[in-house]
Amino acid sequence: MNLDFQVLDVRGSADQSLLVYTAEPDSPSAQALAFLTGWAATELPTGPTETAGEERDEQSRRG
Repeated sequence: MNLDFQVLDVRGSADQSLLVYTAEPDSPSAQALAFLTGWAATELPTGPTETAGEERDEQSRRG
């Protein structure tokens, strides 16, 4: 699979980046990436999940 990528800095967070992967439109790589995207979207979580806000709320309640 041949992919291009960009690394984007997240404002206000020196230790976080967003990586964006793209493939040439209508290429075998684009088809493979679309397949993997659909596959990842159907995976079920294996354990309890929390959003970042819920985690902060829980920590603030604990003191």
